[in-house]
Amino acid sequence: MQQFTFELFSNPFAVDVDSTPVDSQMELIEVQCNSALKAKFDSVGAAQFYTFVPDTLAQLRLQAARVLSMFGSTYLCEQLFSLMKINKSPHRTRLPQRRTLPPRLTNLPQKKRCQVSGSTSSSK
Repeated sequence: MQQFTFELFSNPFAVDVDSTPVDSQMELIEVQCNSALKAKFDSVGAAQFYTFVPDTLAQLRLQAARVLSMFGSTYLCEQLFSLMKINKSPHRTRLPQRRTLPPRLTNLPQKKRCQVSGSTSSSK
């Protein structure tokens, strides 16, 4: 079934109607008989074609959305890893290195100030 879904997505005009599920056969026949949709498929390709499919062909649009959502997720993941790769590339090594200075722990107790909160007078 999954192989059929990919075949239908990649080229709905080459799929045999008899091998499709019964609930999608009428929509597939309608698409294959529409010369304007065939011309649009030839000009824009499979990924963009389904944005031009009318809303009346709900099953076909739903199957295309399922396939496209798989690729959208992996695309975003690959994009993130590409960005991470760029960050760890030679571009990162060009940044100036900061010298880290040791903390001056001897000066800290001398500059310590007491902070009093609440009322200024205490009554016992």
